[in-house]
Amino acid sequence: MYAQLNPAVKNWREIMLDKFNDNVIRKRIPIRSILQLTYKCNFKCVHCYQTPLNGNERLELNTEECKKIIKILKNNGCVLLTFTGGEVFTRADFMELYSYAYDLNLKISIISNGFLINKDIITLFSKKTPTCITVTIYGNSDDTYDNFTRAKYGNNKVWENIENIHSAGIPIRTQIIANSIILPEISDIREKLTALHIPVQLFGRMRCDVDGGYNPYLYQISASQLFNIMSETERKEKMLSFNSKKKACNSGISNAYINPYGEMYLCEKVRENAYSLLQYGFEFCWEKIGELRKSEIDINYFCCTCKYNLFCGLCAPLIKNEYGDAMNEPVNECKRNVELREKLYEYTKNIISD
Repeated sequence: MYAQLNPAVKNWREIMLDKFNDNVIRKRIPIRSILQLTYKCNFKCVHCYQTPLNGNERLELNTEECKKIIKILKNNGCVLLTFTGGEVFTRADFMELYSYAYDLNLKISIISNGFLINKDIITLFSKKTPTCITVTIYGNSDDTYDNFTRAKYGNNKVWENIENIHSAGIPIRTQIIANSIILPEISDIREKLTALHIPVQLFGRMRCDVDGGYNPYLYQISASQLFNIMSETERKEKMLSFNSKKKACNSGISNAYINPYGEMYLCEKVRENAYSLLQYGFEFCWEKIGELRKSEIDINYFCCTCKYNLFCGLCAPLIKNEYGDAMNEPVNECKRNVELREKLYEYTKNIISD
C-alpha cells in the first residue's frame, strides 16, 4: 500500500532492479536455469517439438546425476530454476529432486500438462511451495483433449488437478497454445479459468519442429481467428509492443538450458551443439554457449532492422529453423502479422473514436 501511495518507493525499486539486471547481463550470470528432467511424456501432442534431436534417444540422467547438475547450477549463480520436460511428473524421483532443489533455496517453477499431479505432489507443494506451476491446457471436452494429446481421459483429470492445486493455495497459472483443434473451445476455457481466478496466457503461433519439420503448422490458425480470441488486455498489450524497447534474448546471458542428458545448450531453437556439464564442468560449457550465441543469435538476420520486429517476435534461430537461413524472408510470418496489425489498428481506432 505504501509503495502505491508513494511513487518514489516504486521508482527506487525499479532503479535497483534495473541495476541488478544490468549487472547480471554484463557479467553473464545465469540466474535462471531451465532444466529438462526428461523427454518422456504421457501425452503425444500433435504440435510437440520437445523430443530428442533427430530421434537420438539416450539414457537420461539418474537421480544423483540430476542432483549434481542442480548443485552445479546453484554454485554458479542460479536463483530461478524451471523444471520442464517432456512431462516432469513421469519421473519417479521428481519429488526427491524437487525437495533437493527447494532445500538449496532455489526458487522453483514447473511446467506440466497437469495430468499426473496427485495428492502426494500437492501435499509436497503445500509444504514446500513452488514459485508457480504452469499447466498447458489442450481443450474443454474429452474429444478435443484426446484428439490433440493423442491420449485418453485427459480432459476431466487435468481440470480436476487444476482445481485441486488452486484450492490448496499453490500458485498456478495456465497457458493455451491456440490451434485449429481447440479453437472452438478457447472461449469456454477462458470463462472457466476466469471463474476460478486462475491466470491464463494465450500463445497464438505454432512453432515448427526443431529439425525444421512443418507438422505443427498444419494446426496454425489465421490472424483473423487469433484476433477474435484475444482478450481486450491481450490486444492492448500487443499494440503497446510497437512502442516498447526491444527486449534482448537472454539465452546464453542470464538463462541456461540443460537437456535430460545433462548437456547445456543455447536455447530451444539451437540444440545441435550441447556440452556435458558433468564431463566438462560449468565454466567450459558456459564459455562455449557464449561463443555459440555470437554465431547464432547476435547476428544480422532478415528481421533485425524491421520496425515490427518486437511485434512479430522472430529471432535468427527461429527463422533459420523454419526458412533454412536467417537472412531468408519469413514470408508466411510477415503476411500473417501484417493482417494481425491491421486488425489491431482498426480495433484501436474504434476504441479512440468511442
